[in-house]
Amino acid sequence: MSKRILPLSYDDAALRDAADVIARQCPSPISVAIIAGSGIAPAFESDTIASILYASVPVLPPISVSGHASKIVLARISGKVAIIFAGRYHIYEGYSPSQIVLPVLLTHMLGIPKIIITNAAGGLRQDLRSGDILLVDGVINMTGRALASSKRTWFNLCNTWRSSCAERARTTSVAFAEGTYIAVHGPSYETRAEVRFFRMLGDCIGMSTVHEVHAAVQLGMEPIVISVITNTLSEYPRQHPLDHEEVLEGSRRGQHRLRALLTCAITTENEIS
Repeated sequence: MSKRILPLSYDDAALRDAADVIARQCPSPISVAIIAGSGIAPAFESDTIASILYASVPVLPPISVSGHASKIVLARISGKVAIIFAGRYHIYEGYSPSQIVLPVLLTHMLGIPKIIITNAAGGLRQDLRSGDILLVDGVINMTGRALASSKRTWFNLCNTWRSSCAERARTTSVAFAEGTYIAVHGPSYETRAEVRFFRMLGDCIGMSTVHEVHAAVQLGMEPIVISVITNTLSEYPRQHPLDHEEVLEGSRRGQHRLRALLTCAITTENEIS
């Protein structure tokens, strides 16, 4: 039976079947969901307790982008079970916003109220370096695409959970920055003129996240967005063109700091639930 949730039409039975496939392989209740950006999923390999191929989950299409795996990972982090979508969908692959947010819909169907949305991003601020972590306080949609009910291009992410996570990170000396994430269509990287323009709007830039954030907020979920800075964008010529391999290397460089901030987020989720 087809239903509507927010502006989205979806097959209720297929979504419930998909949630059942995941729930049957989970040994204990899931506390939080994580959507992994490019090259970020390997940060959880040592915590894995089960893996589920996207091919075995109704409604989830395969992943085509390097650095994303077509699987769900169940991992135990800080004593709690997290579900990690190790592959995400992008506008530039030809997916619609409704398809991109399928992992968020599945999270909601599983009854998980909190979701961490991670991404690999280029640093627009000159103080951001490859491997830095940015705790996002707002997202700007410059993709040219939106969920049908959206009349906003900016979503406030200053919720209670994010504030608690930031406070825990400060008290435990976890290094992170804060700022605004700009989502663009992709897959091309920004020209020098575009870098000058986007610096007036935000602090980092990438090709994902905004539709997932919108769906999570509209569903009443509490999201945290974390960007791993993979490169610093400059208005001056580069010696070598930016490519996806450099982005993946930057993601690997930031994995230790990302894990530390994720631990703060999951720990404070336990405290405020």
